[in-house]
Amino acid sequence: RRILELCSGTGRCCLGLASQGFEVTGIDLSPNMVNIANAKLAALQKTSAKSLKVEYHVMNIEEFQLQVK
Repeated sequence: RRILELCSGTGRCCLGLASQGFEVTGIDLSPNMVNIANAKLAALQKTSAKSLKVEYHVMNIEEFQLQVK
């Protein structure tokens, strides 16, 4: 149950999906947006009983290549 969100911004959707048990990867072009998303994730991890599986990457989606396992 994995989700890829393109143009993830500040991570609002990624965090909501991760809290429902999904493993989520967020990609955004803006380092500032990814920094905010990571800060939100860190704050939520401190208050959540379960570990959220979220990772964010600064990346241009035009150059993104999906590597399926």
